[in-house]
Formats: sequence, C-alpha cells, structure tokens
Amino acid sequence: MAAAEGGGARGCPALPLANGRSIPVLGLAAPVAVKSLCWNLSFGLESEGLCELCALWLQEHMACVYIGRIQKLLNPGSASEFSTSHQGGYSHDAVVHALQKCGIRHIDTAKRYGCESLLQKAIKESGVKREELWITTKLWHSDYGYENTKKACLESCERLGVEYLDLYLIHWPDAHVPGKSNREVRAETWTAMEELYEKGLCRSIGVSNFLISHLEQLKEDCVITPHVNQNGIVTIPKSTKAERIQENCKVFDFNLREEDIEFLNTMNINRKLIHLTYPLWKG
Repeated sequence: MAAAEGGGARGCPALPLANGRSIPVLGLAAPVAVKSLCWNLSFGLESEGLCELCALWLQEHMACVYIGRIQKLLNPGSASEFSTSHQGGYSHDAVVHALQKCGIRHIDTAKRYGCESLLQKAIKESGVKREELWITTKLWHSDYGYENTKKACLESCERLGVEYLDLYLIHWPDAHVPGKSNREVRAETWTAMEELYEKGLCRSIGVSNFLISHLEQLKEDCVITPHVNQNGIVTIPKSTKAERIQENCKVFDFNLREEDIEFLNTMNINRKLIHLTYPLWKG
C-alpha cells in the first residue's frame, strides 16, 4: 500500500484505485446501524473497542476504518450511538476530535445518513484544509436516473460545503422506479455518474452493495468501469469517547504474525452477520 499523498491521514497507507488515485485506509464514517459491521465479518467485536487480534487482522485486510459506536445488535431495541449517523444521533465533538487529534482525513457519508450539512460544520471547525481530505458520499435510490443523479450530486456538494467529491457511490443496486427495470435505471444513473467524473465534480465514482451479477451487467452498460465497489469492506465500530477513538486509530504500529493470520482466516464461514428484512438485491 502506498502512503497517502492527499486526502489521507498523516502517514496513513492508501489503496490505489483504477483511475490512478489512492484512497486512505483510515477514515471516518457516517454509518447506519447495520453498516457499523462488516457484512461478512464472522467474529465478534467489542462495543467499546477492538480486540488486538481483530485490529491486527484489519491492518492486513481493511480498506477503510470507520468511526462510530456499535449498537447492541444481539439485544434488539437497545440504544445506539454513532459519531455520524441518521440512527442514534450525531456526535459533532467526536468528528472534530478525529480530524484534529487523530489525523483522520477520510470521511465516508451519504445523503441517506442525513448528516452531510453537519459534517460541513465539523470540517470547518476542525481547520483541516479541503485538499487534505478525502470525502466520500453516496447517491440514494430516490435520486436515481440521469437528471436526478446530477442534481443530487450538486446538492450533496452544497450540504458538505465542497466544490467536488473525492468519491461518489451508487448506494444500492435496486432502483424502485415504476415502469423501468433496475438494470435500465442503473445504466441511466451510471451515465450521469460518468459525466460528473468527466467534469471533475466527482474525482472517483463507484458503487456500494452491488452483487457480482449487478457488476457484470454494469460492465456491459458502462463506458467507465466503477473505481470502487464497497461490498465486503470491513468497518470498525467506534466510540464517541475521545480516548477510545484515539486507541482505535492506532492500527499501524504493529505487525501480524503468520499464525494470527492463519487463525483469523479459519474463522470465516462465508455467512452474512446482518440479514436485511426487505429486498434490496432482487434485480
């Protein structure tokens, strides 16, 4: 992994994208409750921190680290508290702390999370320059379609207080547009994404939660191949407490032993930890 030259934490490794840019592996997310866990993560995570063995594994395999606090998913109805979430509240102080004190430079959010305008305030208060940040946000399915997508991108930029996005993602593969197939709407939406990329409003474009079948269809319909598919990316549940955020950001100062990697690899059972209650991947 290369060190991030811009839009990354100081000294933070970065992963190269297909368009030549590099995305910082350490970031701050605005997740919904289910997004606070890796879709395919099969081992348990602590509610207030991350065990050393899991942190070691993440150093080798993660693409992003997210800030938030895990909801007690094994106890339905329990309260949740995240740094930047549309469920469980928004912690302005946690975001500012992560940017100022932890060197976090990658912010992942979405229109659906409802906190883009709040993040603008936190970024301004942090004093971090725009060119030092990597900002990712996502297009919600209510805005799919050619014209709607371009309008929604400009609106997200306005709420975030930026002139461009480092990464813009189609949030879900399903479109819910009467009279049109999901594939048709995805193709129209992606055409708009390509134009946004060509104009420089989005410096990278991609998709989120797409299955292989969706990616194969899009490959046939697109001109520009998605730079990112977020499916399967590991997320780390975080605390809003400053000391916990600081502790969990320290994932680059140790190395995995060979036996640790082998042990962690045996824990994968190829099964989703979260099962959604409504269809999102039907077509």
